[in-house]
Amino acid sequence: MKKIVAIIFCMLLITSCNRQTANRDNATCRIDLKKVDTPSFYDYFSRIEIIPLETSDESLIRDIGERLYHNGKYYIFDRPQKKILVFDRKGKFLYNIDKRGNGPGEYSDLSSFGFNSFTGDLELLSPMGGILRYDSLGQNFKEKIPLPLTVPAAQQFIALNKKTYLLFCAFREGNKMVVYDIEQHKIISELYDLPKFIFSDTFYHHTYSPFYICEGKVHFVQSYNGDVFTFENNSLVSEYCWDFGEQNFNISGLKKQPSDDYYMKYDRTIGAKYANSFVSYGENLRYYIANCSYDNKTWTLIYDKRSKKATVFNGFKEGHGCVPSFVDESGIYYIGAYPNYGLNVLNANELDADNRKIFNSIRDDDNPVVIKYVFK
Repeated sequence: MKKIVAIIFCMLLITSCNRQTANRDNATCRIDLKKVDTPSFYDYFSRIEIIPLETSDESLIRDIGERLYHNGKYYIFDRPQKKILVFDRKGKFLYNIDKRGNGPGEYSDLSSFGFNSFTGDLELLSPMGGILRYDSLGQNFKEKIPLPLTVPAAQQFIALNKKTYLLFCAFREGNKMVVYDIEQHKIISELYDLPKFIFSDTFYHHTYSPFYICEGKVHFVQSYNGDVFTFENNSLVSEYCWDFGEQNFNISGLKKQPSDDYYMKYDRTIGAKYANSFVSYGENLRYYIANCSYDNKTWTLIYDKRSKKATVFNGFKEGHGCVPSFVDESGIYYIGAYPNYGLNVLNANELDADNRKIFNSIRDDDNPVVIKYVFK
């Protein structure tokens, strides 16, 4: 019965998205993946900057989880090491935020982090330990915000105001989003009841946080089909719906299977016929930018909010790829998991002399690099 309810919910969610966007000029955007563009890099950007993150024994990054650029610093969450590494805007290592332990302000595990836009504090989310609040530098512990017992393992979070958080709990039975009032110690709303196997067994779920803030509003990205919602009055309100026509991905057709190999094969065959897996995205005042999968390739979607036009492509004419780890008003930032992989988005022959020199100096055992595409 639960499976039937979940499938009906998925279908209603997709239908609801189309219905909500009908009355909003900027919400529905029709995209034909059979007729894609190959734009020039210089249609959007003026230059590329390659910023190596300093490599040392103390700053060595094993893997990249959440990543932020905040007040001129790069914050990299290394999941295996359960710590956050901080670098300045030029890539110089500054310090680690490592609070592992069993005492006050310490954690045994870490799933996410972020800066509270209402207090300026750095907050760490421990799946079983709650939200740990520190000063803006992540040095001085302020308080622990325990989570309710019905939210045993939150993976991502974002502050809705000074007293309310939106939690995303992928492996929770029933609703995956919980609105929690930390003063009343009370869940005041729940929503987003998708089957748990979507998040545990398939490729159609978030790799990083599904939340971001743009123009003062909390946004949520639905990973499997890329639709974007704002969170208002304890509900999701459609912001952008991508209508790929025959290439729309209807997740209600995906059923629970006993073998993990099934989903890997499904992704390469049936799933490859549809636009899906929107796992990298960002937005500023001018653009919404995301990556997705289709036809076993990686595609970039750039939506111009002024012209209300979406451009979808595999790469720029100059040979550069486009992967948004995060976006601000100055540019797109990409931090690859490994140096060589990150640099693969670039065509070295198109780099200027200074960045070509940096490109050629990167070694296989160096830390990842930050690649910034600077907007015109």
